[in-house]
Amino acid sequence: MIRTLLRVAVATGGCLVVGQEAGVSPMKVRLVEWREAVEKETRGLREQYAQVLAKAEKELAAKRAYGAAAKVRAERGSLGVAMGSVAGEGKPRPVADSSAGSGVTLLAEQAEASGGVVLSKREGDGKGILSGWVAPGSKVRWKLPAGMSGGGYEVELTFSGVEGSGGRIEVKEGYYRLGADVGAGSGWDKLRTEVVGTLRVLADSPVLELSMAAVKGGELFRLRSLRLIPVGTVP
Repeated sequence: MIRTLLRVAVATGGCLVVGQEAGVSPMKVRLVEWREAVEKETRGLREQYAQVLAKAEKELAAKRAYGAAAKVRAERGSLGVAMGSVAGEGKPRPVADSSAGSGVTLLAEQAEASGGVVLSKREGDGKGILSGWVAPGSKVRWKLPAGMSGGGYEVELTFSGVEGSGGRIEVKEGYYRLGADVGAGSGWDKLRTEVVGTLRVLADSPVLELSMAAVKGGELFRLRSLRLIPVGTVP
């Protein structure tokens, strides 16, 4: 009832006479008007500040400073600006501590490939391998398991390469991202496993994407799988 009267008062320029039954004075009605006017006038500044905070949060997360990143996220949330309006990002959800377990393995056969990346079969074992990492825009996406716990995950790649191959990749989920360098290999038929860094993952994040940022030589690598290992657990 009180909220309805306040909305009517604001809509009519504050001229509504509020009865004693509602328990709201004309001064309180005016305060509502002033507060809404201030929010409207400062919205542009708050959105700019939110964008600065969004950039800072990503940089802190990339440095594994998760506590500081969480404080920055809380500050951004206090601005009252919809996250969808900040650099096109979706609203981040709270994350839990790192979960226990052996992690999540994402295979080449389960990926959605684009940008020239194709799925083929390795000679010898017949397992899937993702090749064609030669141009900007090369990337793959996986659907993450429902109910996946949030927290820090070591990103482990299993891939092959040759002398002179390698480059730089970016791994990202719905909000956080990790940039990492990938070294050369000793033959396309010889798989190697390497942990390239730690990625913060939001609870119930739906998709993980791996894309090529730079390439050395003719081809970045040939990817067999990506594994997310909860920080603090034994692989």
